[in-house]
Amino acid sequence: MQNKKYDIAFQKQQSLPNINQKQFQQEEIDLENLIAYAKKANNTLFIKENPLNQAKAIYYIVRIKLKDKDEQKFFETNPDLIFILRRGLTILNLNNNYTILRKGLPKFYDLGDFWRNKEQQQNQFLYKNQLHNAYQSLKLNIPVTIVQQQQENGENFQISFSSILQTWVISSKNVSIFCKNYDDYLLNCPNKDIHSPERLPWQIAEIWFSDMIEKNIEQLQKDLTDHTLIGEFVNNPYFVHIIEYQQSALKFFALVNNHERNLCCHTRQAEHLANKHNLQFVKTKYMQANKKIILDNHLQRIQDSIQQSPLSISGEGVVLYLFNEFECLSISKIKTIEYEQHKLFRTKLTTLIQQYQETQQSYADAYQQEANDLNQYDDRDISRTIELNTHILSSLQYYLINVKQKDLFFKEQIYKLCSKYYMQFYNQIIELTKTHNVKNYEMDNIFKYYDQLLYPQVQKKQEIKQMNFE
Repeated sequence: MQNKKYDIAFQKQQSLPNINQKQFQQEEIDLENLIAYAKKANNTLFIKENPLNQAKAIYYIVRIKLKDKDEQKFFETNPDLIFILRRGLTILNLNNNYTILRKGLPKFYDLGDFWRNKEQQQNQFLYKNQLHNAYQSLKLNIPVTIVQQQQENGENFQISFSSILQTWVISSKNVSIFCKNYDDYLLNCPNKDIHSPERLPWQIAEIWFSDMIEKNIEQLQKDLTDHTLIGEFVNNPYFVHIIEYQQSALKFFALVNNHERNLCCHTRQAEHLANKHNLQFVKTKYMQANKKIILDNHLQRIQDSIQQSPLSISGEGVVLYLFNEFECLSISKIKTIEYEQHKLFRTKLTTLIQQYQETQQSYADAYQQEANDLNQYDDRDISRTIELNTHILSSLQYYLINVKQKDLFFKEQIYKLCSKYYMQFYNQIIELTKTHNVKNYEMDNIFKYYDQLLYPQVQKKQEIKQMNFE
């Protein structure tokens, strides 16, 4: 007998003081007005209009353009919009009737250690966004469930089923495709050699339909009608990230009701749906707190543990959800420091390669300062890595300016390796550094040896030419 407990969304309507009942109501924002606003707000919102020929309709993808503090300030000023302006928001206009086809999770931020640093509570937006509702729930003696979920390092994707169009809506962050079945996918899939963001949802669709062969398709369509299932596409050969995986896969982690303000469905509901249809679901842990001090202790332990955990164990980090029995109270994230270090170093490498001729500043010095700030636990291994990475950046900057200044091909190849095959590139550089024990980049640069790996035949010809000259 099927367990029906999580087949329907949690829609309890009991009256609770200080609990926002709007979370369970239908979207109150007029979608037509939102689209009109997005078309005018060129500096704030991005809107892309697409024809849907088979249905003689139009669909819109709407997202916020702002980043970091500007984005946070926007949501502070427009708090209701955080419920609707989510990653992947796609709106259908069929005969002037507007409905949401898919939407992802709302924007969420790194968890602030409010319990350890009371001054952080001065950031009222983050405090309210992350912990205020949970503390209010505990004051009312309503327990809070902490959900700790592995954060996979891939490309975000979303899958929904439209009962109006009778088609799957398969999407990356900013691109949606519509396929009724595998035959429809084969008929409409573009050239498989396309290497672009537009290709990504077709890659997702290929895996999705391949995995559906032995599934109850009608039941899956029913379960995903008016809901969006969210996941990470890992080991995509065209979008390689820092964490390496053995094979391509769709790893699911969240479920969102397309027509409710609630941040997301309960993680247990998402996990139940994934298990029911034999879909991969990310590693998830559940903990309970019935007092503020217990919640704070759990969060502090998780934060300290994950941040100091090596990349090989905790990967990118975790996502934390706080639920009570009525709603999702907040979503936040914790990154491992080792992951943050790699992300920073990759950014500095790619920026240096693109801009080394435009400035005399030392990218190594800028990196070292930022990396030391990230090393908040003063980890000795990370300190040694920072020192080594600083030397690598200095070596690359010197090599580009003094040896390869006119070699555009070398610059393009290094940039491609840093951006698309970062871990492979990084491990090779580290191995060469250890093998050759290079310490003075002006006398004996490590990228000379890396150059030999990239162009062994060219290097050999140069050596023969030099010998003949002598």
